[in-house]
Amino acid sequence: MKKQHGTNALNIRIPAELYQMYAKLCIDHGITKTDGIVNYLKYLQGKHQKKRDLLDEETTDDFNLDA
Repeated sequence: MKKQHGTNALNIRIPAELYQMYAKLCIDHGITKTDGIVNYLKYLQGKHQKKRDLLDEETTDDFNLDA
């Protein structure tokens, strides 16, 4: 996969209750919703490819939303 520079848009649809929870979480951390998503994707990018698992209830807490 080629490295690309610049930015791309991501339009996603999520359940309203998750959106509200995420919006409040971002406000609590003083970051934008975009920053929160970018931080999560950077967290995944930093993992070895074989260890890139989505966060769930059994995930260790090494991810920091406002990293």
